[in-house]
Amino acid sequence: MCAQGHAEDIEILIREKACVLTSMLRNSAAILENLCSSDLRDYDKITSALKLRFGDARLTELLHGELHNRTQQPKEGLTTLVYEVQSLAKRAFHIQYQN
Repeated sequence: MCAQGHAEDIEILIREKACVLTSMLRNSAAILENLCSSDLRDYDKITSALKLRFGDARLTELLHGELHNRTQQPKEGLTTLVYEVQSLAKRAFHIQYQN
């Protein structure tokens, strides 16, 4: 009896977390519009959608693109360019190796 009650409490907490997260993301309609109403009450499905949109893989892709397209700006010193390129490279490849 206790174990069942505990499991029900956990399930309620997970649903509450999903509701709070959904309400906080209401202004981010693009993220939520692909989820059906039952998925909007599923914390794992909401966080999966967020990871697809904002996750490490997406960030890595964006950083690689920035790194690939980075050129020296007018009046930018070589030292600044080198620092910026090194910073982009560290962030892009550090994130990739964490997976």
